[in-house]
Amino acid sequence: MAMYTKMILVGTILSSTFFGTAALADTKNQALEILKKYNSTKAVKIKTHRTETKKTLGTTTTSDGELIYSKNRVYFVTDQPTKTEIIYNKDIWVIEYPDIELDENANRKVSVFGAEKAPFIKAMAEIFSAPKKLFGKDAVFSKNDDEIIIKLKEIKNTSLKELQLVLNSKEQNIKSISFIDDLMTSSVLSFEKTEFLKSEPKNRFVYKKLKTDEILKP
Repeated sequence: MAMYTKMILVGTILSSTFFGTAALADTKNQALEILKKYNSTKAVKIKTHRTETKKTLGTTTTSDGELIYSKNRVYFVTDQPTKTEIIYNKDIWVIEYPDIELDENANRKVSVFGAEKAPFIKAMAEIFSAPKKLFGKDAVFSKNDDEIIIKLKEIKNTSLKELQLVLNSKEQNIKSISFIDDLMTSSVLSFEKTEFLKSEPKNRFVYKKLKTDEILKP
């Protein structure tokens, strides 16, 4: 009788392990299928809301913006506190617009540097273009109702200490991306509205230099 009870217990444990592993694999496959949509479409346009908390300063700021992705290229623009454009196309261009109310003669300030200097933009491009590469053996997948949560620590070749991606399995899209960098700055980028486009927006992934642009050295 004791042996029979022991066999049932072992069978229950093995069964739970099997179905737990199968459920985890299913969750991971669901996540990858959702992310494939972002690289298989011509382009995707996303309305965003960003909350940034700097623990060292004890400050929190918010901003609304728009993100466009197409074939491993990213265009991101926000208008708070003043308009700023970020273009990721192998290298990264950051274009800061002046506050005309403070100085009507001020010019745009432009910085150009390698992708490693903007780890969040680089990681976001990889999420869209090559999720299997980014979410390797160290990624932790979990599911809570309609949400699929992916957590990753110590992103290779970046200063990011933690990255979390939340997907909506019902709507089949990304809900938010958040990260913590080496300065303990926490940022959450919520995706408010997502549009999968049939054509690529023109001139979004190319920096158009103005004569008055002030080029800053990295």
